[in-house]
Parts: sequence; structure tokens; C-alpha cells
Amino acid sequence: MTPSTNTAPLAPQQEQLHADELFRPDTCRNVVAMRVTMSGPVDVDALDRAVRLLGERQAMLRAGVGVDDLGDPVLAVAGATPTLTRLAAAPTAVAALASEPFGCLAGPLVRFTWWPVTASTSTLLVSAHHLVLDGASGPLLVDGLAAGYRAAAEDPVPDYRAYATERAGRAWAPGEDDADRHWSDYLAGIAGAPLWPPRQGAVGAGSVRRRLDPGTAARLTEFAAAHRVSPMALVLAGTAAAVATETARDDLLIGVAYADRDAEYDRTIGNFVDVLPVRMPAPQDRAAAPLGLLPDAREGLLNLLEYGDVPSSRIFRRAGLRNPIEVSVSMRRAWEHSVVVGDSTWTMSELVLAQSPYPCSVDVAERQDGGLEIAVHHDRTRLDDGAAHRILAVLTDQLALGKTRSGGTTQHAGSCASGNMRRSILSGDGPRRIGPR
Repeated sequence: MTPSTNTAPLAPQQEQLHADELFRPDTCRNVVAMRVTMSGPVDVDALDRAVRLLGERQAMLRAGVGVDDLGDPVLAVAGATPTLTRLAAAPTAVAALASEPFGCLAGPLVRFTWWPVTASTSTLLVSAHHLVLDGASGPLLVDGLAAGYRAAAEDPVPDYRAYATERAGRAWAPGEDDADRHWSDYLAGIAGAPLWPPRQGAVGAGSVRRRLDPGTAARLTEFAAAHRVSPMALVLAGTAAAVATETARDDLLIGVAYADRDAEYDRTIGNFVDVLPVRMPAPQDRAAAPLGLLPDAREGLLNLLEYGDVPSSRIFRRAGLRNPIEVSVSMRRAWEHSVVVGDSTWTMSELVLAQSPYPCSVDVAERQDGGLEIAVHHDRTRLDDGAAHRILAVLTDQLALGKTRSGGTTQHAGSCASGNMRRSILSGDGPRRIGPR
């Protein structure tokens, strides 16, 4: 379905990202970037045409943020398509180019930059604002470019604006139903004091990472299966234990990245993520966490199964709260994707992934080698680097089932990344719209 207007309401997570952008303009926090390594010959003119064609097919690649007649922010889709910038050689600072802020949110909020590396290899850098791209959109973008490069005919793609309009309808539908009452009861009495008060003089954002090797990750999956929960439940329980240890708070509200992408929008690029609240207690026995919190994590995720269709903006408005989430959790597949295009192979890898607009966000990425990469992203105006490292250390120890205490199973690296992936709550990958991602 193609909307008859060039504007649409912002989806809930886009509202949060837009508010964060207004509060922190000209930062890299909300930039998503991928590197596409092209091995083999590339017709750069054909690639330029593919970029333009993809922009014509995918409305969000032409989208920005405008205002309606009342002055409220809306998605605004322009006629201008993104274009390809060609460089004669690799830039001296690829990371800086990848994370360059978009500043003004007028569209298009995506950049394509190509340069040669050797006689037979080249690089395509794709940078976008997180408003227009979620974790599942990365492979779709590369596949769409490949189809345009081949000049392959494709069926029309459902327009993201139709989804955003329908989601807004759910957010503002009149009346009250069982889901509204459920969420109001669920959030009753939640602590109003911030986990981390503002830090005077602090600026910027930071990230810390560790990796779990494939063997440790496999043991985690086996442990989850033995306790009849998904790895996501372990991530949620471990995050609750780590944050409770750091803050001494005994009633936590953790936002879980929830995939609201229907099968209808399987090929549509856009941000289909909402972050919904799960209430978690502090572990009674910290030495036994996350096992002691698994029932609470499982119950919280099952709650999303039943009531996740309610947009977060409606949940908090009906409960009389400003968005109280300070910690978010996501689990996803790492952006590792390849496609054969004629005599060349295009391999996508993540370079920069947008941080969450929350003070602390935990991102767990499943890598192709079977290992896990665990990242804690933090807003330094609320959370200092030491606290982020402590949260990461406790969480990694939880997910490694205590194996990191003797060392050796994790690797540490700094980063600026975040993202999401589809996950079934009760098992591994599952149908859309039933799990965090």
C-alpha cells in the first residue's frame, strides 16, 4: 500500500530518537553505518543507478523529519533520492566519515560512499540515521542494491509510511481496553527516582565490549534450553542482576527491543523497533543470578507476547508516566551478510551501529562464528565509564555462567555500536512480532 501523502507520523522509537537528537544535536549517537567489501569488478555507474533505484523503491531512504500544521514532528518523504559519492582513494579516517552526524534531519538521511582499495576490490560505505534503518534493514539494503545493480525486476515494496500510520493509530485509538488496564497495573508504583542522576560537567557517550567464544556461547544456549527459556531471557536476567548490583535498586524497569515487523513488511527498509518495558526485581541471591531471575525474565517476555502490540508511547501516556526506561536490552544477529553480484561478491559488515537513546543499553550480537559480542553503551552525562565497565563485567560473568572468573573466555574492546535482531521469546529464531530483537 502506498500512502496518498508524503508525510506520516513518527513511530514510537522514532519519536524517542528524534527527541534524543534535539537534546544532543550533531552527535554520532544515532548513526548506523555498514561497510560493504566488494571483491571483484564493479561498474561504478551501475552502482550509482542501483543507489538511485533503491531510493525510489524504499520510501525511508528519501525520508527526513518535518513538521505538520500543528508544529509536531512527522516523517517527511521527499522526491530526492540518495546518490553515490565516489572517492579516488580510501579516506584517511573511515570511522569519522562513517559516524558523521546528519545534523539537520531533513532527508535523505542516508549516505553512500564508494572508493577503490586494490585493482580487484573496493569498498561501499553506507551511513544512515537510525530513524530510517533498523537491524533487519541492513541485509535488505544490500540485497536491494544488488538487485538494482543487476537491473533485476522486483515486485513493489510495501511503503513504511503505511506501517507508521497504522502504528500511530494504535497509539492514539480512543477508549480503554484490557491491554491498557494491564499496562497501567503493571507499571503501578514503579520508582520515579532516576537510576543515575545527571553528572555535572560530563559530556559524550561511550561503549565497552567483550566477546564470548563460540564454545561458551554454545554452553549458554544449552543452559537456556535446559531451563526452558530463550537466550534472551538469560540476557535480560543477567542485565537485571548487573544493574541491580551497580545501583542497589530492587525494582528495575528494563526496556526490551521488540520487533514490530509483520511478514507484510519483510522487504521494507525502516525502523520497526519499539522498546517495551519489563519489570525485574533485584536477585535475592546475587551469587545465584541469573538463574534466580529466570522466572521473572520469562514472565516479563511472555507479557510482551500478549501485550506487545500496544505502542510504548500509549503505554506510558495511559500510565501517566514520561518514558521511565533508563536501561534497554537487545539481542540480534551481527551484520554479516554476503551476496554474489555477477563476478563480484559483496560482503556487508557493521562499522558503526547507533546507540540507544537511553542512559545504558545492552546489545548482544550473535556472530557467524557462533560467538557472542556483548556491548554496554552509555551516556556519560548519566553513567561514568567505570560503572559501564562494572555492568559489563557482571553481565559477561553471568552469561558465561561464571567461567570468566578464571579468565580466558572473553576478549575486551572499545566500540560505538548497538542494534537489534529478531528473537523468539521461548526458543531461537521465531515468527515476527512475538519477540525482542
